[in-house]
Amino acid sequence: MSFSSFRKRLRKSIQQVKGRYHFERSPKFFPDDKLILSYPRSGSTWVRMVVAAMSVPDIEVDLVNIERVLPDIGAVNDRFLDGMPRPRLLKSHKVFTPNIRKAVYVYRDPRDVALSFYEYQKMRQQIAEDYPLESYIADFVEGRNWGDGCNWRDHVGSWLGAREDNPDFLAVKYEDLIKAPLDFFLTISNFMDFNLSEQKVAEIVSKYQFKNLQKLEKKQSGVAPTTINKREGYNFFRKGEAGGWSKTDATGVFDAITDQWGPMMKKLGYL
Repeated sequence: MSFSSFRKRLRKSIQQVKGRYHFERSPKFFPDDKLILSYPRSGSTWVRMVVAAMSVPDIEVDLVNIERVLPDIGAVNDRFLDGMPRPRLLKSHKVFTPNIRKAVYVYRDPRDVALSFYEYQKMRQQIAEDYPLESYIADFVEGRNWGDGCNWRDHVGSWLGAREDNPDFLAVKYEDLIKAPLDFFLTISNFMDFNLSEQKVAEIVSKYQFKNLQKLEKKQSGVAPTTINKREGYNFFRKGEAGGWSKTDATGVFDAITDQWGPMMKKLGYL
């Protein structure tokens, strides 16, 4: 093998590792930062879009400029973060971090999270299309599918356990959010000190409902970061529903999740 061919193969391998395994650095956080947090594939992108739009109600927020309005700390560099006006609005998938003071934490049924993550990683070509769901569930439970080495239970438990009763921490159950989005986004708006009227929040929530985000993804395909390097036939905004795992042809494979995390799932109302 020539050195040039070796370099290409090495570069491809590094890109695959970076793609499948998420290593989120720790930038400097300020006391007045406000964050949208979640374990991946828990609905935080939808929440992020609505929160971003509420923070700048006179600007058309889309899948491209979202990184300037409410950036993902894993997608921008420290120089950009340091240059943002304060208070900063940020998104992160970090496990509990004590110097994050004010945050909205979105959590979701881990069975739906696992299914969504499975489809997402196929979309990103991080796993083979024929990778067995049962094998993926085993990876998911052990935290092998995500490079931070943290599984859903430990991530959710780290934040809820440390901050559940803190007035600067707002826990949002995804399944409740999709049932009453206006009520919850009004609560989030007030929590974030946006000072918006109910009518304005309702307009924004309507504009950024899930089906419209699916349309926006198609419109900005190949331009927005969420649409780049996708496997054909897959979408970032997939279904956004609750209980999707129960509609699959292999519901039994999700028993591995309830067997491991039953007590926490029961506490959160999933069992």
